[in-house]
Amino acid sequence: MGRPKSIISNIEDEKFIVTINSIFALASVLTFIFAVRSSTRISKKFLNPIYAIKENAKLIEQGKYKSLNDINTNTFELFELSVSVKELAERLNYQEHLRKRMTTDIAHELRTPLAAIQSHIEAFMDGVWEPNDERLSVIHGEIIRLTKLIDELSELSIVEDDEINLKLSTINLSVVLNNIIDSYEPMFLDKNINLNKKIQNEVYMMGDMDYLKRIFVNILSNAIKYTNENGSASIFLEKIKDKIRITVNDTGIGIPKEDLKYIFERFYRSDLSRNRQTGGTGIGLTITKALVEAHEGTIKIDSEVGKGTSVIIEFNR
Repeated sequence: MGRPKSIISNIEDEKFIVTINSIFALASVLTFIFAVRSSTRISKKFLNPIYAIKENAKLIEQGKYKSLNDINTNTFELFELSVSVKELAERLNYQEHLRKRMTTDIAHELRTPLAAIQSHIEAFMDGVWEPNDERLSVIHGEIIRLTKLIDELSELSIVEDDEINLKLSTINLSVVLNNIIDSYEPMFLDKNINLNKKIQNEVYMMGDMDYLKRIFVNILSNAIKYTNENGSASIFLEKIKDKIRITVNDTGIGIPKEDLKYIFERFYRSDLSRNRQTGGTGIGLTITKALVEAHEGTIKIDSEVGKGTSVIIEFNR
């Protein structure tokens, strides 16, 4: 048998095949170049921001919270991730600042009453003062202040360990709140604070009596502390659909806008309230928020410097 006849019968066919192969080869080269350039572009668009975010994470690990690099990306998800990482750094930086200030605050809170007690006792021992009722009452007051701080620190540890055990019962909030307001009314009168209240009758909820009292006492105490003389305070209790709302408004010194997001942090006190007479320990609102949330409620604070503060607490009915 002879050799099979080629399907390419003439020169034109050969040229056509060569042309087609050249086109395929050129297309392959162009496709490769396009793929390389596209992958490089995609790499810059996605991988570079990811590497930058990774570098920021390392800076956070090293405690360099203020040295984070800016992330430039048009990818929404990567942008959101970079913002979250930056907010985490700001949060950690604040927590570190808070820990340092906490040490100073606790030392101050302990040093001042201890110094007062020591000076009084030394004066008694040296015979400079007679231990009369007035001077002994000063020592007693400082001991009470120390005891309160220790109790709050102990309660704070329980709150932060999520060890709040509620002893639930049916509570008449109307009665509880009226009783607390009545007991605090003389303190409002001492500062000439005009006290208004509107307590809806027969408002019931399931809760822990002691913890609910602690919540209301903390809020009312703050209203007294931070409201200047001749100011006013209003307290409301009302049922709104499936919610129970307690609102406490005052015309006090207010809280700076930049401080509001930190107001429930432990040992946090805004610069406007850092004096010893009104500043407290900065633990009360932390405990209050934890107790409200233990009752599956919410607490919100709105405030404006120089105009006053509103505290809104809501519980499920």
